[in-house]
Amino acid sequence: MNSHEEFGKRLGRALADHRRLRGLTQEQVAERLGVEQETISRFERGATLPPLNRLLDLTEVLGVPLDAVLAGGPARPSDQLSDIAARLALLAEDDREWVRRWVVDLCQRLAQHRAGLAAPDTAFSQAGTDVDNIAFFAENGVQMAPNSR
Repeated sequence: MNSHEEFGKRLGRALADHRRLRGLTQEQVAERLGVEQETISRFERGATLPPLNRLLDLTEVLGVPLDAVLAGGPARPSDQLSDIAARLALLAEDDREWVRRWVVDLCQRLAQHRAGLAAPDTAFSQAGTDVDNIAFFAENGVQMAPNSR
């Protein structure tokens, strides 16, 4: 695969990731842009590179900066923060607060582990359980009750 094809695949994956993040289908994006669903599919597979004007339209529909899509995903901390902020914006206020507390707790556990202050099994046992529970609920379409957090 040459660099042009690799870029097309990376760009396509980024477009698909951002579309899914927004909870949109290929059909919905296509409708907003006035194109066929297959056009969006070709872009996301990297089979066709979108022309610049279409790429700009796509980033507008997806609500992401052009550089985030061209990079193939967030790489810089500021891009990662933008990505996380976009994901959090889709949540209800109480869910955002729950995620914030969970991230702060996980960061503290990671820092303790890296500093050698906690063994990996104790630092991550509760976090692992939480992640397993979240994954189970997400996969099974079960809403977590606010008081279970």
